[in-house]
Amino acid sequence: MAHQPPGAISVDPIGKALYRASTALAVLGGLLLAAIMVMVVVSIIGRNLAGVPLFGWLGPVPGDFELVELGVAIALFSFLPYCQIVRGNVAVDFFVAKASARTRAWFAVAGNLLYTIIAALLAWQLFNGYLDRLGPYGETTWILGLPTKWGYLCAFVATVLLTLVCAYTVLRSIAEARGDGEPAR
Repeated sequence: MAHQPPGAISVDPIGKALYRASTALAVLGGLLLAAIMVMVVVSIIGRNLAGVPLFGWLGPVPGDFELVELGVAIALFSFLPYCQIVRGNVAVDFFVAKASARTRAWFAVAGNLLYTIIAALLAWQLFNGYLDRLGPYGETTWILGLPTKWGYLCAFVATVLLTLVCAYTVLRSIAEARGDGEPAR
């Protein structure tokens, strides 16, 4: 049996495609985060064994903090679309805890619409940041000299997917509000 997107309209091919793309991006983000963790462990071991006889050739990974900053930022952005499509974002249910399923769905419409606007603005600003990094200065990291434009580009791509997912969840919530309401959590 195929894995179904939680809370998605099961007959909707757009929802399924966005779910698959979000899942793939989240898996890539997870792999990147795992690689960063391994690199940090190697760097710490190398730093602590650098002065020990027979291990003098070891040392910290050059630019490890730059790689952590860049990798964690990319990983963070890669998780956002999946979290949105599976209704994984934190919600304050205090005001709607006793509301009907349809009322909760209308609140979800408003929240998803607001998130769509924020995601679109974020994507726009990340794209502007990427374009800035293409300019004559060619900004790079301090130690490794990595072009910072790649971090902006990766975050922009993830945020475009987030914007599409958010727009989809607005439509999904509208359909739920017009129907039986938002499913129970």
